[in-house]
Amino acid sequence: MKLISKAVGNFILCAMYGWYAFDYSWAAENIQPDIRFQFVEEHWPYFVGFGLPYVVLLSCTSFFYGYGLFLVLFPFSIIIGSTSEYKSVCPEAAGLRTPSAKGSNMLRIRIFQASQQLALRIITEVDRQITAANEKRQMYKKKVESKKTK
Repeated sequence: MKLISKAVGNFILCAMYGWYAFDYSWAAENIQPDIRFQFVEEHWPYFVGFGLPYVVLLSCTSFFYGYGLFLVLFPFSIIIGSTSEYKSVCPEAAGLRTPSAKGSNMLRIRIFQASQQLALRIITEVDRQITAANEKRQMYKKKVESKKTK
């Protein structure tokens, strides 16, 4: 079980480091996060491969040495991600602004699903709490105003 959890954790780290390399250029192109998530989930082998060297580096070294090397090398990954020609290799990437699930033959792995659902639940609960607090405030204001008018 420990081996499986380690493998899944490393897989997700690989995908995340691949994501980070392209995130800056996608943000500059104003590509919405949902489209970015979908693209990474559909083309996960590319992004896992992009992040694999960093996961191997961090797994084979001590914490401080590994992250020190990571901090030195990762800007090059961002540069490579920003200048890569993945849109010419992956035709549906040219239309990143539209969902590419129709044209993709790759098995989509929902890497971000759990974190998206958790974030949505937290945001929904915070919104519910704020709405309830605003309603109480409005009721209190009405009570105070009705006492002033008497």
